Amino acid sequence: MIRSITSHLRRATHLNQTSKYLPKYFLSENVKEKQLRENDMLWIAANADDKRCSIIEIQKFIQEEPLLEQSPIRLMDLGNNYFRHINPRKKKTMLQLLDAYVDNLTHEETQLFQDALSIYFDNTYQGKDMEALSCEEKDLPEQLLWHIYSLMIFDRLSSHYARYEYLDQFRIIEYFNQRDKSKINRVKYVFTSHPTQPNSLTQLIAISRMLQGIEQNDYKYLKYAAKLFIQSNKQRIFNKVSYIEESLIYHTQYLPNLIKAVAQAYELGLQNPEEYFETPGTWLTFDFDNHPGMEIGIMTYTHGLTIDLTIQQYKEYISEAKLEENEDFRKILELYQQALEYSKSLRDLSDKFRVKKEISLEEFYQQMPIFNIKKIEDQINQILDHILAKNDDSKDYFIALKLKKLYSIFRLTGVLGQIRLAGEDLTDLKINKIKPMIKNIFKEISLLNANGQAADMVIIANFQTQSQYDLVNDLINLYKVQNVEIVPLLETFSSTNNTDSKITMIASSDTRQRDGLILTELRNMREYKRNPEKYIYMGQGITPERGGGPYTLIHTKYQALTRAQRKRHIRTIQGHYFTSEFASEDVAFTFLLNGLSNINYSDDFEPSYEYMDFLFELDNVIGVPQRAMQKSKEYNELYVKNQVVKTMVESFNFAGSREIARPFESIKSQRAIVQAYCNSDRCSFTHPELAYWDRVPEELINKIATYYYNNHPHMKYMLYMYALMARRCDLDFAKQEVGLDSNNPYFQAIQKGRAALMKILDQLGLGDNSTPMIAIWKQHLGCQLQSMNMEVNQKFTTFRTLNQLQLYQAKKMVKHGILETDMVASQRKLRILQSTLANMTSFAGKG
Repeated sequence: MIRSITSHLRRATHLNQTSKYLPKYFLSENVKEKQLRENDMLWIAANADDKRCSIIEIQKFIQEEPLLEQSPIRLMDLGNNYFRHINPRKKKTMLQLLDAYVDNLTHEETQLFQDALSIYFDNTYQGKDMEALSCEEKDLPEQLLWHIYSLMIFDRLSSHYARYEYLDQFRIIEYFNQRDKSKINRVKYVFTSHPTQPNSLTQLIAISRMLQGIEQNDYKYLKYAAKLFIQSNKQRIFNKVSYIEESLIYHTQYLPNLIKAVAQAYELGLQNPEEYFETPGTWLTFDFDNHPGMEIGIMTYTHGLTIDLTIQQYKEYISEAKLEENEDFRKILELYQQALEYSKSLRDLSDKFRVKKEISLEEFYQQMPIFNIKKIEDQINQILDHILAKNDDSKDYFIALKLKKLYSIFRLTGVLGQIRLAGEDLTDLKINKIKPMIKNIFKEISLLNANGQAADMVIIANFQTQSQYDLVNDLINLYKVQNVEIVPLLETFSSTNNTDSKITMIASSDTRQRDGLILTELRNMREYKRNPEKYIYMGQGITPERGGGPYTLIHTKYQALTRAQRKRHIRTIQGHYFTSEFASEDVAFTFLLNGLSNINYSDDFEPSYEYMDFLFELDNVIGVPQRAMQKSKEYNELYVKNQVVKTMVESFNFAGSREIARPFESIKSQRAIVQAYCNSDRCSFTHPELAYWDRVPEELINKIATYYYNNHPHMKYMLYMYALMARRCDLDFAKQEVGLDSNNPYFQAIQKGRAALMKILDQLGLGDNSTPMIAIWKQHLGCQLQSMNMEVNQKFTTFRTLNQLQLYQAKKMVKHGILETDMVASQRKLRILQSTLANMTSFAGKG
């Protein structure tokens, strides 16, 4: 028997070794069946000549056994071991996604996909190292680039799911339940609009469907969704989306998952979620701050849409519990239906005015339906209270209690709009002199809020003077707008809020680009010191350049929040980012619970005047010359006169953007998205805030060391941020791209400054090989804390390869721009690569 088993195993091993030389995935059915059977111990035992085995029983068992299907992606992986270093929890989800993807590929597409796997995981293309490719070989087929894009998407999504590996959800919930009510810090998430679209609307729909297939463990549905995803890749045309399209898809994606995530927290034991979560906010179709194409009627449409999405989620819970015929729930469903009819009438009215042009603006206002949604909400609450009065632990009681908890947060509207107006449109004007559009905005929101609250804030962007606040207040009174707060938005260090508003908004991403990290943080502290009772509304972008960054970095920042920032934590979630963090119920749940725990665990940060003076002193040494450098004509021209950089920036900024395409002329005065692109690892691998650290005197270095070693939470966050910037800086790559050379004064300033900063960080134990920086670097690349160094290095190599391919396409466009056919093809390839890299910068998240 031993000889027989050994023989079969030898044959099976031989087949495994030789199969990698066969066309991958397209082994014949006979070969696949033989391969599976010859590796099966039952098959071996049944065919052995040792009569001590019950051969008849084994053969009967095998005859009834269905054929075990070989995973397409694992079969493709034979002999290649693409996934050998990936964290097992992450690998499981990734292989599910890849199986469904491969199942939808043709023979030709599969061969290209294998090339993509080699590039992504091994940095090789058809047997050659990527670094050794000639220029012509770097011009990869478009479909191959789409496969790399898909791999990045699947990698990012599986990274989100892998967070469960170290999420102690029950410990967090138990802590929340025991927390003193007076010490609870609440969170209000606000979903903002964004002009760039790394993932198209149809791609986002397909991605969400794929995740639904995974969460429901339905491979058939997952495979169907993967087919949609592949089609959406091929059909993408990088068009400018409308505001309504953005609102429709983004709200449809995140709002149901947000409600489900809070419901999941309640089901897992969070007793009073309403004490921790506020009604979320949205800027989508409410943001009128210099957005061309915004029009009257889109707020109405979005309000109707979010009512529909919210109610449908409530109805789903009732349907799952099969309570439609219950007398009390039947009454609730009838009330829901009334609200749904109101929701539909709002959207129909918006379409009649905006799309069909069947009615005038005045008719739009006149036909706005009158509907007391507050009365409906009260009636629903009364019925729920009636069910809960029984307190009988029945299914009815449980569903009613869950709906009551959700209802207290989301109500019937789901989210509340936040109207954002451009500050310059409100400066030194009287009501009769302002733009008609602004008056119409207030008229529209007045009608909506009269029925039931649709918006809760009016934000004055780039706030400068009291007169702006007074003008908005006059408009609110003139149009009798109910239940809205006026929120000044500060975008520069010099601006202050001396109004009687309850909230000050700080634009972290815009200020980071204009003033740098130190002044941005100082402005937060100064505002708190001046107005300690005002809540501070935190604008926060995705990447470190815009106030975001990896989990460890952001959670360190949470430990340095003042009482006003922490007690009512109002925070933006920017752009396409929330479509990845809220792409599924489970991912949204992890995001919410992680963020909420970090807001509640730490003590309030009380900045001392001594510390603020120290930061002013440090900014005077490095920040002042950094800003002077950025304002210089010569520094600006390094980017705007470099046709390669100019091509990349303009392509990314306007590809799928709502912005009016205008040339890239000034890195300092144009949108923060342009500035962040130039200062991040998506483009030049340089950062102006790394310059001039060699000018920091020993006295200030000693102060940095003193504050850090005293475990000063804010200084720790600042140093973590600088350490990540320093690690990502790559001046050698910037030479290829921007054209810097060793004699360039800006090159020298960043080179010397970075070396001096690294020396300071090394002295503090924050060098590249320190524990906190290893964690931040891994998360920045989309790896887990437990990931092997080989996986981390591979991901960084992939990132560098994608940047090199992006650089090649941009150079080709500059060189061959006169040839329209080449131009179109290269521009499309460049945008695919930019979409891929943008997804990678969203890896780490800000939970």
